[in-house]
Amino acid sequence: GMTSEVLDDYEEGTWTPAYVLSTPGTSSFTPDQSVMGTYTKVGDTVHVRFYISTDAFTLGTGSGSLLISGLPFTAGAGQNVGNALSYRGYFNVIANTPQTSIISKENTFIHLYRYNASYGYTTAVTSGDVKNATNSNIIYATATYNV
Repeated sequence: GMTSEVLDDYEEGTWTPAYVLSTPGTSSFTPDQSVMGTYTKVGDTVHVRFYISTDAFTLGTGSGSLLISGLPFTAGAGQNVGNALSYRGYFNVIANTPQTSIISKENTFIHLYRYNASYGYTTAVTSGDVKNATNSNIIYATATYNV
């Protein structure tokens, strides 16, 4: 017969997504007041949901790729995991708006990518793609990865 099993590794919580550049230097991002993230962890699988937006951006000496930091758990040592972004908008150049993302193994960052028509494939979203204005650089997304 069937037996009932209880999940012994289940957790729900919140986390705070934040933009950061791969070479942060003196760059700074001012998040809007409603930035939020939640997660559900079942066994070694983590599902995250989040909203992120900025009210200001200062490049300073920063450069490189745009990342989202603060994932609630470090990704496992397996392969990198790609995830689609549900909604994104109000970046500096509409054509450079993030379309997909990768959570790299053994870190707590989401790497953002966009389609690059010049190359015919996706390339990293960079500091030049970030808009310095109120209610900008908006992403609503879900992602799933293993720890």
